[in-house]
Amino acid sequence: MPKVTVFSQPGCVPCKKVKTWFDAKGVEYVERDVTQDPEALAHIRSLGHMGVPVVETPNKNWVGINLDNMKELVNA
Repeated sequence: MPKVTVFSQPGCVPCKKVKTWFDAKGVEYVERDVTQDPEALAHIRSLGHMGVPVVETPNKNWVGINLDNMKELVNA
């Protein structure tokens, strides 16, 4: 399974939904809280994202809930 990072922040409903979906499907991920990790915040901004959740894999990154990309991770 590919290495996945979920950039999130407390109280973010879409962040929770992405993590809950990944948990249910057995997708392993590392969570980085952009409110506590300045490097994580700088990283997602360098990718052009201004909001969370940002999901990053070795091949792509996206902001928000993207079921097509998320399903690709399960089928990888």
